[in-house]
Amino acid sequence: MNERVVRGSVLCATLAVVAACEKQAAPTERLYGDLIDERSAVIFGEGVPELHSVGSVLLMSSGEIVIENRGTHSILVFDTAGNHRRSIGRAGAGPEEFLGLWGVWPDARGDSLFAWDVLSTKLATWTVAGTYINSQRIQSKVSLKPQGRFRDGSILAARTPQHQRMAPGDIRELDATLYRVFPGADSMVPLLDLRWENTAAGENPRGRAGPTYVTQPFGPRARIVVTDTSFYYTSGETWSIYGYSWLGTPLDSIVFDRPVMPLTTEIRSQYIDWSVDGSPKEVKQGVLRFQNSLSFPRTLPTYEELLLDTSGNLWAGEFVAPFAPQVRAWHVFGPTGEKLGTTQIRADIIPATITRTHVLGRARGASDIEIVFYAPIANDPRGQTTAAQR
Repeated sequence: MNERVVRGSVLCATLAVVAACEKQAAPTERLYGDLIDERSAVIFGEGVPELHSVGSVLLMSSGEIVIENRGTHSILVFDTAGNHRRSIGRAGAGPEEFLGLWGVWPDARGDSLFAWDVLSTKLATWTVAGTYINSQRIQSKVSLKPQGRFRDGSILAARTPQHQRMAPGDIRELDATLYRVFPGADSMVPLLDLRWENTAAGENPRGRAGPTYVTQPFGPRARIVVTDTSFYYTSGETWSIYGYSWLGTPLDSIVFDRPVMPLTTEIRSQYIDWSVDGSPKEVKQGVLRFQNSLSFPRTLPTYEELLLDTSGNLWAGEFVAPFAPQVRAWHVFGPTGEKLGTTQIRADIIPATITRTHVLGRARGASDIEIVFYAPIANDPRGQTTAAQR
């Protein structure tokens, strides 16, 4: 594959054959073996408290693991042996409660937490020990979804597209507005409008008389990861990843020359079959009618996950179709955009934090329950150092 860093520019991916690109890898690229030593993993979530709709997963400077448990509007703190130490916050409208927990970040020292309530638009601050410090509100008339926290305490948040009135068979490409939110000053500054998702409309699964149903085939496409003073963004429409400062000015871009996968008739049929198989028997016919009435995007998404490891390397996880979840390829880029290598990880494993020695992430356990794992990085069989150990 041919990757290069382009300062302040946006280039489209050129057409080529994916398999050929994989075989003709650049001489400096190192293909890592299995990244995670699952045999030595510590598992969280198989006992009490249970995990529901896990969001952020953090490794704090104290060595404790913080799990954003959105389903219970609380933050769970564990040690690395898997023991539950304490819970922070609960459901409610009080100063130490959350109506819609949606984003948790550490401070620069790693001993305090900032938690965003998306419904009350407040940022609550706690110590990892569980002491409540304060809350700051943003008087916003728009619903914002936080993407990350900058070094100065401001939040990068997205005003995601509103589903517009659409007729069955319509498909639209929608943008979102990114804002830099300053909770202490109760202000927010618009930065950029960026491509966010493809929205498609179909017939009501319960019959033609009802309202049009709107969906996002294969999910939202845009992905963002925030650094101290900048952020990376990918539209999911190309293999390129673009850098922006916290002022919204373009920085280095990682341009990935490989083709985008077309959404073929066969893939569309597989997706529809998968959607119907997961539906209750009494609504299967309606779901089938709805899926067949959709106009799907012309291409599959490119990336499904972006994250930064503790050394500042960018990890980009490829999209994996939900009806064929096996392994996901992760491409690793250095802080200046150089390609460090590629690794394969099971598709149901989503790393959240990668240190020099361990991986902390989310997965699905027995009976399809949500779990969080903390596992050592496996040794490379060729004796090479993995990107996470740089």
